[in-house]
Amino acid sequence: MSEYNFEVVNTDVPFNPEESAYAILAVVGALAAAIADGDPAKKNDILAKLDKAYLFNNKKSCDVEIARMAKIIKVAMG
Repeated sequence: MSEYNFEVVNTDVPFNPEESAYAILAVVGALAAAIADGDPAKKNDILAKLDKAYLFNNKKSCDVEIARMAKIIKVAMG
């Protein structure tokens, strides 16, 4: 197995919640892109599920953040 760039990063540092929130956006976007693998039907399925999550949480404290993440995931999937 080849070594990835992230494997050599020193992670023995204090946890930073704000930076972790940004990291989650990048990681989830990368996972969605890998799952969709360029397949338009898979992309649409992922986006439809994100839309359901948004609608389920509409008018709740996290709805804007769900929309923000969905937009980033949509861009990440291309």
